[in-house]
Amino acid sequence: MCKPGPFVGAVLAAALWICGGCAEVCDECLDIHVDPINLCSQGLDCIDNLCIREGGNLPGECCRSEAECNFAGSCVNDTQCERFGGNLQGEGCSEGGAQCHEDLLCIYQTCEYSPIFPPTKELTQQTGESFTLDQDTLIILPENSSDTDDTAGQILKDQISASCGLDLTVRPYTEGDPPENSIVVGTPTSNPAVQPLLDTHSLTIPDEGPLPAENFAIKIAPSQILVAGRGDPGSLYGAQALKQYIRGMIPGNPLHELPAVTARDYPDMEQRMFLVILVHYYFPHPQVQQGITDGYKYMDIPFSLGSAYEYLHIMSELRYNIAILKMGDVVAWQNLPQPQNVAISVSDYLDLVREANDYGLETIPLINGSAAHNGWIATVEEPIEYTEEYAVSHYAEHWAIYSALVQEIIQAYDGVQPLRYFHAGMDEDFTFGPRPIDYHLNWVDNTYSLITSNNIKMVVWFDCWTATDWFINQGHLYPDMHVAVWDYYTPISELAKNRIVQILDRDLEVSLTLWGNGTPADFDWWFSLQDPLQKGGIGLNWVYPTACTDMTDPVFEETVNTYMRTSAHLFWNAEHLD
Repeated sequence: MCKPGPFVGAVLAAALWICGGCAEVCDECLDIHVDPINLCSQGLDCIDNLCIREGGNLPGECCRSEAECNFAGSCVNDTQCERFGGNLQGEGCSEGGAQCHEDLLCIYQTCEYSPIFPPTKELTQQTGESFTLDQDTLIILPENSSDTDDTAGQILKDQISASCGLDLTVRPYTEGDPPENSIVVGTPTSNPAVQPLLDTHSLTIPDEGPLPAENFAIKIAPSQILVAGRGDPGSLYGAQALKQYIRGMIPGNPLHELPAVTARDYPDMEQRMFLVILVHYYFPHPQVQQGITDGYKYMDIPFSLGSAYEYLHIMSELRYNIAILKMGDVVAWQNLPQPQNVAISVSDYLDLVREANDYGLETIPLINGSAAHNGWIATVEEPIEYTEEYAVSHYAEHWAIYSALVQEIIQAYDGVQPLRYFHAGMDEDFTFGPRPIDYHLNWVDNTYSLITSNNIKMVVWFDCWTATDWFINQGHLYPDMHVAVWDYYTPISELAKNRIVQILDRDLEVSLTLWGNGTPADFDWWFSLQDPLQKGGIGLNWVYPTACTDMTDPVFEETVNTYMRTSAHLFWNAEHLD
C-alpha cells in the first residue's frame, strides 16, 4: 500500500475540492497508482464518489462495471480495472500476480502526489495563496528567444487556452519587466526578468545532476509565476511541468486559480531516450515456431505521421532528451530500393527531426543491420519474397545497399541537426539470422568504420538473450561505441549487470534499455558503479502483431504511453526512487 507523503494531506483536500465536492474515493484508487492531487482531473469525472474517465477507466483505476473499463479491460471485484490477458507491469493486479501480463511480476507503482510527472524532487505548497489566470495574464519570454523558448511559450499558451478558454499574449522581455499578472520564462542570462524574481523569492535553480542546463525551478506566487531554467532545456522542462500543473489543477475551478507552489528539479540520468517505432517488422511467428521460413517479413505497425509527432510531444512533456527514430522502409530514401511501402518523404522525416529539436529532443536515426532485419519491405496484404539482393547473409550486395543508405541519412542531417549518434541495431544475428560469425563481424567492422568516419558514434543493441558478445570475446576493438544493453527481467538479471561491467571495462559507453522493467534496487546498483561512461537509459515499447492495427489504435497508444511514463519516471528520478 502507498504511504501518504508529507504533502499529500493538504493536496488531497485541495483535490477533493477541485473535483466539485467529491467526498469519497474508493481505497483501491489510492492504493494502486492514481494520483491523489489529480483525482477527478485529467479527463476524469466524479460520479457517485468515484472518478470515472470518459471512454472508460484505465487498468488500476476504480470501476463498478465492465462498461467503465477502458479498451481491453474488465472490472474485478467491482473495484478495479484489469486488462484482459493480464495487466502490464506497473498496473494493478490480483493477489499472487495471477492477473499479470506474460508471467511478469506485478509491481504496484509508487503513488504520485503531484500532477507534475515525473514527480519533481522538491515541491512545497504555500497554503492559502494562489495565482489567478485571466485574459490579461502575459507570458514573457527572453528578448532573443531560442526555438525551445518559443516552444515553451506556445505550450503554456495552448494549455491555458484548453484549460481556461483564455487566449494569452506571448511576448519577449522588454525593459521594466516583469509586470504583475505575468508568467516569466527563461534563464538568468537569457531573460533579465528572471534573476530579480529569483532574488525576491530567495529561490535558486538546482546545480546537481549530470546536465545542469536541464535543471529548473518554478515559483507560483500571487503576483507572478516564474519558470527559471539553468539553461534553455531547463526552461522548456519547467514550462512542461507548469503545463501539467495547470492541466491538473484548473479543471473544476471556475476562477482559474493555481494554488501557490515552489518546485525545484533536475535529472538523474544524462541521456533519457525512448525508441519511437515509426515502423516495425516481425517474422510470421507461427511458421517460425514450426521451423518453417518462407522468406517473408511483414509490417507490424502501419505508420502514422500524426502519431509520430504526438509521441515526440509526449516525450518532451515527460522530460526525455533523446528520441531514437526506428525507420525501416518508412522514408523514401534515394538509396532504399523498396518503394512499395514508403509512407513519408525525406522532407517529411527531416521536418519530424526539426519538431523534435524544437521540443528539446535530440534524434538518433536507427536502421537495423542485423540478419533478423534483413530487409524493409512487404506487408501482410502484399508479401514480397526476399531475394539475395536484400538478404544480409549475401554480404557484398546487401552491404552496398546498407552503406549507401546509412551515408545518405547522415548527409541528410547536415544543416538540420548535429548528428552525434547513429543506431545500427546489430542484435539477434545468432538467434534468428542466417549470417555466420565471420560475416557478422565483418559487417560490424565495416559499419563502425563508415559511421565513425563521419565523426559519429555508432550505437548497437546488446540483447542479453542472444550471443552478441563480439566486442567482449572476439578481440574486435571499437573505441567510442555506444552499447545499449537490453534485458527483459525484473529485477534486471545478473547476466546483464555482469556484461555492463565488462563493456564499461572496454571503455565503451553504456545505456540500460528497459522494456517496462527496472526496480529501485537496479538503479541503486547502476549508480553505485559511478562510471562516466554510463550515459543513461532507453525506454521502448515492443508491440506484438496481435496487439494493435496501427499507431493510432487505442491499445497501441495506451501501451506506448504507459511505457513512456514508466521509463520517464525511472530515468529522471533513478537515484531518488523510494
